[in-house]
Amino acid sequence: MAKDIIDHIKPHEVITPIGSRFWPNFPDVWRQRELVKMLVQKSINSRYHQAILGIFWALITPVCYMVIMNVFFGLLGGFKSGDATPYSLFLLSALVPYQYFGKCLGDGATSIINNEALIGKVYFPRLIFPIVTTLAGTVDFVIAFVFFIICFVVMQQPLGWHMLALPGAVLALFILAISSSVFISVLTVKYRDVRYALPTIIQLMFFGSPIWYPSTLMPAQYHWVWGLNPFAGIVEAFRWCFFGTETVSLPLITSSACTTVLLGVFGLFYFNKIQRQLADMI
Repeated sequence: MAKDIIDHIKPHEVITPIGSRFWPNFPDVWRQRELVKMLVQKSINSRYHQAILGIFWALITPVCYMVIMNVFFGLLGGFKSGDATPYSLFLLSALVPYQYFGKCLGDGATSIINNEALIGKVYFPRLIFPIVTTLAGTVDFVIAFVFFIICFVVMQQPLGWHMLALPGAVLALFILAISSSVFISVLTVKYRDVRYALPTIIQLMFFGSPIWYPSTLMPAQYHWVWGLNPFAGIVEAFRWCFFGTETVSLPLITSSACTTVLLGVFGLFYFNKIQRQLADMI
């Protein structure tokens, strides 16, 4: 009898993440795309559940920022766009991507900690969590971006060949957002102080980027140093696509692009190194 029971006992199956020492297993993430889709839908629904204004909150934040900054910096401070571009549109072109980046960074920081229960029970690629926060934030970005396009057309701004580079600028923004989310998600798990310092970091990036002032205010020889803030180059690229300004700083954009790539590579490497220890750290 005891022998029969032993014969029916199956050995435990140990599931471990498959991948290299340096990179997460991206095919494994792709196989879990239905789970990603479900979590994105859940995140979006919970965000707007019982909200009276619903998706209009995606517009309220950038519009309020634009109005306030237009009054204090434009009317009172005397700041201009640097060319014939209306200052309000000049602000909105930077505030829309900034809102998206800041939200992805903030939500990505707690994406793993908030799913502590799932991590300790079921195996699936942990990379899913920062990906979900980035994709969920993309919905707000699309809504705000469409609103910006409408304002651009209503104000009768000319369209130039620079618009052909717009997909590249949007892709660069997405890469920066997801790279930052991946890196900050595991960094917050290991060092809990990061979540408290993050709002200050986001504000420093806001003032350190040419959002409410043109890049011409900074001496040209320092633009490559300025580009170490990756978001500064994103703002410059977006404005060049829409307004085709001749004052665009190629050193600033190039330096920001290099910083974004390095951040993405290091972020994925660090995530892959830490992810096996996430359950114990949390």
